[in-house]
Amino acid sequence: MMKIAKIPLEPNSRFHFGEFNIDVNIALSSTSNFAHSDTLFSALINSYNLVGDANSFVKQFINSQINISSLFYYIKRGNKQILFLPKPVFLEIDAPNDGHHKFRNKIGFISLSIWNQGFNQNEWTTDKYRVINNKFLLLASEYDTLIKNLNITNLDIFSVVQTPKSPIRNSEDSIFYQTDIEIANNESEEIKIGFYFYYNAEEDAEIMLMDATNLLSKWGIGGEKNNMGRVLGDPIFENFVFDKPSEKYTNISLVSPKNLDDFNKIKYYKTIIRGGRKLRSGKQYKTVRLIKEGAQVLRDLEGQYIKIGTDSNNNPALRNGKAFLIPVYE
Repeated sequence: MMKIAKIPLEPNSRFHFGEFNIDVNIALSSTSNFAHSDTLFSALINSYNLVGDANSFVKQFINSQINISSLFYYIKRGNKQILFLPKPVFLEIDAPNDGHHKFRNKIGFISLSIWNQGFNQNEWTTDKYRVINNKFLLLASEYDTLIKNLNITNLDIFSVVQTPKSPIRNSEDSIFYQTDIEIANNESEEIKIGFYFYYNAEEDAEIMLMDATNLLSKWGIGGEKNNMGRVLGDPIFENFVFDKPSEKYTNISLVSPKNLDDFNKIKYYKTIIRGGRKLRSGKQYKTVRLIKEGAQVLRDLEGQYIKIGTDSNNNPALRNGKAFLIPVYE
């Protein structure tokens, strides 16, 4: 059974989800809007390593006893929660030619309610819908439920902020800037924002995953652990079922096709370059090109874990390219 793990966030928590760049300082100048599945995988492994055998935990993933999505946002008030999913890239194929393409291009996330009822892009600019942060599309009814009777003019989920950083001591580099995601403070204790991810796991493996997630909520994810991403609440685990079956599927994780046959199951997609991080030991991980979330795919797409080098202790370093698929509807 598919499940979700939710991690509540405190307002003004900061996270840095780095993107590939040859120059490490320049890499800090940009951040993804969310943690991709490879970042989440690494964070979970590192967290579990604090209390158990990380190699045995990794084997649970490799043997398909655990599979995870990327890390997305939710917002809630009371018992009303709205889960957001990444906008499928294949929607560009059928995008209407109505002069609103710039508006639609800014949308990066879609509420689960919209997802379940189908993507009627022709109506996205009507009063049936609302947009948060110019990125999060939700139903007007969902938005009204969140702000009803609250003194909130503009509801936010996160903002992008820059912080000056000093170079390493005795380095000739000048001060550089790190770009982070900062969770919004909507001036109402009733509005809660958090991260969540989907997962499938066998019983024993799920216990390990839950342990790692609990540690992750204390240890943090993204950026520098000494001052970022640590203000997290206790995780919440829930069963999850999509409303109905479908013949069409998309990936909500990064994917590395395991062979040509696997690649041919991907019909419309965009790619992203991941990896390349330099270790303090002087080693550098390989870069890989992965399929981004939101491709049009067949249901039996598998994906794979890719070896990108060895860590400082000469253990194999893996990048998560295993496919996590969910249905999409007309």
